[in-house]
Amino acid sequence: MLYKGANGDSDRLVLDVLTEYYPQHQYFFYTTRSSENPRLTPLLARTAVQLKTPRHGLSRRWWMRGGGVLRDCRRHRVKLFHGLTGDLPLDLKKSSLGSVVSVNTLYPGASGPFCALLRAYHRFSQKLACRTADRIIVPTESLRQSLAKAYGVSTEKIDVVSPCANERYNRDIKLSEQNDIRRKYGIPEQYVLMHEPVTEAGHAADVLRALEQLPDNHVALLLIGSGSPYYNKQVKDYAVAN
Repeated sequence: MLYKGANGDSDRLVLDVLTEYYPQHQYFFYTTRSSENPRLTPLLARTAVQLKTPRHGLSRRWWMRGGGVLRDCRRHRVKLFHGLTGDLPLDLKKSSLGSVVSVNTLYPGASGPFCALLRAYHRFSQKLACRTADRIIVPTESLRQSLAKAYGVSTEKIDVVSPCANERYNRDIKLSEQNDIRRKYGIPEQYVLMHEPVTEAGHAADVLRALEQLPDNHVALLLIGSGSPYYNKQVKDYAVAN
């Protein structure tokens, strides 16, 4: 699945690195739908990359989670399946494909009073993917230990790989421009910048509680991200009250 936000950047960077340094292989990018995306266009122009979507419009999600994408993998003679978004097709274990799954956080999902079923689905999906995959890729040692404990998988098959960063994050910004941005958005001198989904998995509320414990509690949290309106309100209410 292709995302347009931070997750999408990570997916594209993985594909960018692989096709640049290992161009002798063919890479099939399976996604439920394709839309105009200027950040993806340069990758699709490479001869080693092919973007694949369902041949039929019905049950796009089931095509990715069920047997549809696996049938396409057999047709394309794919040897290794990499789940970039933390899950894998349900029947992958029954196939002859090698498998890798990238997991960026534990227990992803929405928050809110009516989302218990959705959270349970995400836990089941992530647990199944971790137990099915030949290798698991995580960004931190902490997550490596958490996955092993939560899902009963061996740490021996979990690899810690530091996440890629898009080139735009390396751009030098003039001090005058920084001051203009700070004044525009009312950003204080001292702050912690957090670029995470505003969901329980992003742990924004936990970061706020941690900042409260600092001797100088004038450090602000600058949170950039989208997600659950319910959890977003919880975080805002907590920040105002404290």
